[in-house]
Amino acid sequence: MLEVTPEKNKTTYIAYYTTAVNGAAIVAPLLGVSLLSFFGFFWAFLACALLRFGGSFMFLLVRKLDRRADARKASALAAGA
Repeated sequence: MLEVTPEKNKTTYIAYYTTAVNGAAIVAPLLGVSLLSFFGFFWAFLACALLRFGGSFMFLLVRKLDRRADARKASALAAGA
């Protein structure tokens, strides 16, 4: 994270990130218990598993798109040079 954040507002970005992570650490167990009590064990864990798989898929998608953008930049630089 430190490598990709702009130097200008680095401390602000780190504070936002830390706040989001800590907020999720507080809210996620509350939502999990609510799902458990409302839907039951099986459906609550299935929903959590699907959300985790979806998050992993989105990470892979963003990574693939980022690599494509890097390849385009490299080819544009090579064509311009």
